Amino acid sequence: AKSVFELLLQVMAAPQSSVTLLRTLGGSAHALDKFGASVFLNAVGNDIQHWGRVILTMMNSTELSVRAMSVDLFVSLLGGVYNECGSIDEVGLTFLTVLPEVVAREISLSSVSGLIKSIGDAETSLWPLRRALADVEDTNPIDDDRIDPQLIPSITTFCRTGQAIIDGVLVEIRLKGASEKVDLVKIAEAQSSRPTSGFQFGSLPPDAIFDADEESLLEAANFFSPQSSCPQKLRWLFALRDLHVTKRQWSEAAETLVLGAHSLIISLEH
Repeated sequence: AKSVFELLLQVMAAPQSSVTLLRTLGGSAHALDKFGASVFLNAVGNDIQHWGRVILTMMNSTELSVRAMSVDLFVSLLGGVYNECGSIDEVGLTFLTVLPEVVAREISLSSVSGLIKSIGDAETSLWPLRRALADVEDTNPIDDDRIDPQLIPSITTFCRTGQAIIDGVLVEIRLKGASEKVDLVKIAEAQSSRPTSGFQFGSLPPDAIFDADEESLLEAANFFSPQSSCPQKLRWLFALRDLHVTKRQWSEAAETLVLGAHSLIISLEH
């Protein structure tokens, strides 16, 4: 089993035509069904992260057939892991941990190809992945016997966190170049000189004031446990801090730092 899965992974990880990728994804789904999820996890071992990168990359394919087959493989994996292990927490955590890397790589590849001229183009390059995550979330146990009805809440949490992480990477790109340091003196001066009306939200455009960036970053941070995934949790909390600072939301920025400090303390206790 280990040799079979290693071969399939090597084929999918190399540049291939859509036909070859489609056949390899189909072969992977067949092997997963034949050997079972437990054998798959034991065979791939630490390569589960690489499988996550490959599957998520295929889910962002512009070829509908490849994207659909990668979604089918991922649903089979989630269903099999849940039926045999009783939880998808480990697999979900692994995939969401490597998701920012996949998102950044997809944006970089599109940029090198000359397809990205603005942040809007970067968002567009990730639409297939967003659609694929929505397809996974829409999986219905009534129509698909691979999925246990009790698995649906976990799948919903996974997919919504995935969407939030994609938003988070885009927020980090928009905030790139901003200082990581918070000058408390300048904050105090700004607070004391703030007018009672006509408050300005930093340098962000007016149409960005009421967006859902904060909610996405907080949702991404809340998914990760400080006991097992403190670096990931702190990453999104610090991004949320930077966003609040950019909007001159000092109280919210301070509260976010307190959450980060609390998470760090909990991680040190474990």
